[in-house]
Formats: sequence, structure tokens, C-alpha cells
Amino acid sequence: PPSIDPFTKQEVDLVISNVEPDYQPLFVCLAWTGARPNELSALRWRDVDFRRNEIRISKGRYRGVEELPKTTASSRVIPMFS
Repeated sequence: PPSIDPFTKQEVDLVISNVEPDYQPLFVCLAWTGARPNELSALRWRDVDFRRNEIRISKGRYRGVEELPKTTASSRVIPMFS
């Protein structure tokens, strides 16, 4: 298996501080959820449950087309942290 070397909190903060303000929420969500960009671009408000603090990933978007994930493991619930 590949070796995983995730960014530290300080590194994530540095990256986000250098991103245009309009894109910072996207980068924060990518960094702290581990979701893929195509998964976040397919999210709808109904996929975000603020009461349970969860984000449901059930599809992705590729070249403007939303599709189900390639594997069943890609459909998952990601906890939101407050």
C-alpha cells in the first residue's frame, strides 16, 4: 500500500491562507473531510445533515455529469467537525 503523509494542521492553514477567499470553504472541506473534488462538486444541501453533523457522499461529477460512484465503498458518510 502507498505511504500516506497527510498535511499537518499548520500546513493546511498555510495552504488555505494562500487560497482566494471565495475558494477557502472548498479547500477547508477538502482538507478536513478527505472527500474528492468531484464528490464535493456533486453535493446538494440535502446531502449535508447539520443535526447529525454528517455529509453523505453518494455521487460524483465528471465533466458536468453526475454519476454514482464506481465502487460501493465510495458511497459513505463523512462526519463534520465543529
